[in-house]
Amino acid sequence: MRIDQFILKYRLAIIIVFPIITLLFVFGLTHLEIEPNMNDMIPKTMPSRMQTNHIETIFGSNNLVIIVLETDDILNPLTLKRVKDLTRAFQRLGDIERVTSLYTLKQIKNENGSMIVDPAVPRIPASQEIREQLRENLRNNTLVNGTVVSEDFTKTAIILTPQKNTNENEVIQEIETILHEINGNEKIYKGGLPIVNTTIIKDITKDIVYLLPIGFLLMIGMLYFAFRQLRGILLPLGTVLMAIILSFGLMPLLGWKIAIVTILMPVMLIAIANDYGIHMIAKYNELLEIHPDWTKKELVQKTFNSLKHPILITGITTIAGMLGLLMHIIVHARQLGVLTSIGIVWAIALSLLFIPAFLSYLPKKTAKKKFRNGKQQKRFLDRLLPSLSHFIITHPKKIVIGSFILSLILSLGMLNLKIDGNVENFFKDKHSIKVSSKLINEHFGGAQTLSILFEGDIKDPVLLNRMESYENILLKNPDIGKVTSVVDAIKEISKGLYDTNDPLYDRIPDTRKAVAQYMELYYMNGDPDDFEQLIDFNYEKAQM
Repeated sequence: MRIDQFILKYRLAIIIVFPIITLLFVFGLTHLEIEPNMNDMIPKTMPSRMQTNHIETIFGSNNLVIIVLETDDILNPLTLKRVKDLTRAFQRLGDIERVTSLYTLKQIKNENGSMIVDPAVPRIPASQEIREQLRENLRNNTLVNGTVVSEDFTKTAIILTPQKNTNENEVIQEIETILHEINGNEKIYKGGLPIVNTTIIKDITKDIVYLLPIGFLLMIGMLYFAFRQLRGILLPLGTVLMAIILSFGLMPLLGWKIAIVTILMPVMLIAIANDYGIHMIAKYNELLEIHPDWTKKELVQKTFNSLKHPILITGITTIAGMLGLLMHIIVHARQLGVLTSIGIVWAIALSLLFIPAFLSYLPKKTAKKKFRNGKQQKRFLDRLLPSLSHFIITHPKKIVIGSFILSLILSLGMLNLKIDGNVENFFKDKHSIKVSSKLINEHFGGAQTLSILFEGDIKDPVLLNRMESYENILLKNPDIGKVTSVVDAIKEISKGLYDTNDPLYDRIPDTRKAVAQYMELYYMNGDPDDFEQLIDFNYEKAQM
């Protein structure tokens, strides 16, 4: 039995089975989840991700949440009180591992030959003179200046380190609640990868809500413009809708989540999957115009037999192109290739089986013709396409040469293509994420972090001097805002041990014993946890 005969013999079963199978996948839509972590876009076996996980196991997460308060002078009593209250509130959150602010960082100073470790802001200044003295101390404190205080003292940052593998969305909601409860006149900016992740989740939800209806409305408009009949709209539309439901419904079954990449799938299916149905309807109408005496079954058979090979071939080549994404390094790009390919397969099956079966039941009907003064009025496409085809036939050389020249000119733009892996550039310039990131990049070293792990005897001056040379080289790079390591801590400790004219002031000591003494002296005065993000307990690993 030929396939066209099969379609006509089992047309009712085909019309029932396809929607039923699609409806089974509707239940999968209720279990769809949005991927909250941008890191999960990267394969778990990728060396950089494995190394990042290793570093975070030792020193905690580097996915920082950065809260910036902006005002005329961050040292005014009301702003300092708000920073203090926010710091204490954030420290009480169970999902926050570490809080860095004016009220957690230290000032190391030398008083009468002894090292004193005090809070960077010991108390809210009661007079202008005390305020200016505090300003000077903070400006000279390399652990504070550029980390939580801007150079012009109009901005201060509170840096939060979430617990590893915590639910970022819940953490951000808790942070938002605290910022709302402890309010003030300062302008608030929020940055860091967890903020970006949660914003992307919200934006993906908005995209699903807005993009799909807009896509379908545009599709309906174009189908109406092309066919001017209900079947010409509903059959291709139904094909695309069932293909999208099947592809989305598969995601929970495969354990996949919607990501910023896979959100493109329904739009791609709207653009690709409706083509096959449009060809079937157009061919059916064309045959009906030429052979109005044919039966519905004859029309369906001729339509199917004339288009089965072109649709299959174009579909297979499209699927092959989509499956090329399997070679992509990004996990969700691979998933997009698989899901879109499955959706296209389903759309081809619907176009070649479901649409002909449905057409065989519908009355023979073409679009209504308009007449003026007794003459049939041709539609816009009916006037345009013959003229276009005539131009193509009469000027083939000009078209080929013109197309080649235009392609060559446009291809020159490829020379200026740039690879952009910065997630901040996912957003428009006026988006709050972009505005906050720009401010943090300018005043606090950067909204994103890059970590380097050093292993060995961290108290060895040779290794420390090597780390310092790396810092100096890195800081010459205009794309790096700030570099922090145990070297900065040791040099800051030296300021608390020696006078400014001493050769050992603001430098790494020459012996391992001296480095060990520096650290012991600090821990006698300060908190051993102050440097836990820079060195491990055994002084065998350090993070830059």
